[in-house]
Amino acid sequence: MFKILLFCVLTLKAEGLRITTTVSTKVEGVAGGWYTPDIMTSSIDINRYNLDLSKITSLVFDIKRCGRAHLLLSSSAVRNSSEPLYEIDIGYKNYYTFIIYRADDSLDPESRNHVKFLTPNIYNCTVYLPFWISWADGDIKLGTGIVVDENVLGYLTNTPHFEVKSIGVLTDYGRLGNWRIQFEGAHKIDLSKKDEKGRSAMCGI
Repeated sequence: MFKILLFCVLTLKAEGLRITTTVSTKVEGVAGGWYTPDIMTSSIDINRYNLDLSKITSLVFDIKRCGRAHLLLSSSAVRNSSEPLYEIDIGYKNYYTFIIYRADDSLDPESRNHVKFLTPNIYNCTVYLPFWISWADGDIKLGTGIVVDENVLGYLTNTPHFEVKSIGVLTDYGRLGNWRIQFEGAHKIDLSKKDEKGRSAMCGI
């Protein structure tokens, strides 16, 4: 089971749009791509407003939480966990972060590749901390701050490259996580899309 609160802020820019999505996540029990076959169903979809992710190879996010957090980059537009995905598992046992490539949902060791690196004091329960991730050409990187490619914490290289079509986030062990995720230059947003109440799906207007 998970809990979700979500809204977004749109800012027009000369080259396109800046989208900031705010999400609260909390999964009871343990969850993660390493041991949960259908992991995408446990995550919150941050692309529910039909952003075109085809040109995006990085994003910046802030997170405030008291424990481990997961960010999932999937090759499936319909969040099919059997399709290849990347996972950034931040704050495992308070000290480590993993970047994982998973080819399918079999959980076979042969279907996965990963790197682990030391990241002490990687989370804060009361203050938002800034991070960025990038995934160009199959090189998956995680860093701190708001400038992509600065203050790199770790990276996984030479993984099979795919176009990211959906992105999910979660926090497990019943711990609340608050995320602010920023997309730069997202185009082709369907402003005509309506929700079940007939409102514009873009930010619930």
